[in-house]
Amino acid sequence: SEIQPPVQNETNNQVQDEPSTSSNQSLQEEVIQEIPAPKQEVEKKEVKVLIECKTILNNMERLQNGYQSFIPQNGIILNTTSVEIKEGDTVLNVLKRVANQNKIKLSIRSGYVEGIANIDESICGDESGWIYSVNGKFINTGASNCKVNQGDEIKWQYTCQNGRDLGLS
Repeated sequence: SEIQPPVQNETNNQVQDEPSTSSNQSLQEEVIQEIPAPKQEVEKKEVKVLIECKTILNNMERLQNGYQSFIPQNGIILNTTSVEIKEGDTVLNVLKRVANQNKIKLSIRSGYVEGIANIDESICGDESGWIYSVNGKFINTGASNCKVNQGDEIKWQYTCQNGRDLGLS
């Protein structure tokens, strides 16, 4: 079968596939009129997350060899960052999401956070590891069981003294 050239419109000598400018303008006007008003966006629910290991800076002599290069000079692994949350999210869900978004390595076993950014528990003494607080309060519940709410501020902090160096008694 041969390819047929476009048929010329005898009245105005234009190719049928190409509408005239005047019909183009009226087509555009019609399209504009048909666009519905923008729908109101549903407000995103977010929490803020900070990840830091400042206590290690005061305990560098206790830090196991090989971990020095993982410790940021200011002790901050992730500055306070807003993270979108979903219904039913937990502190652990949020940590996983923000770590994924920021390419931060996590080590988690059975819902327990063993390490963040290659900084593992027990590398700065027997009482060292990761603990979290929500809105300034340390929570004595596993991160996988602690639900988050709109506006919560979650801090993941490394402790070298079972939380005492962070004000936990």
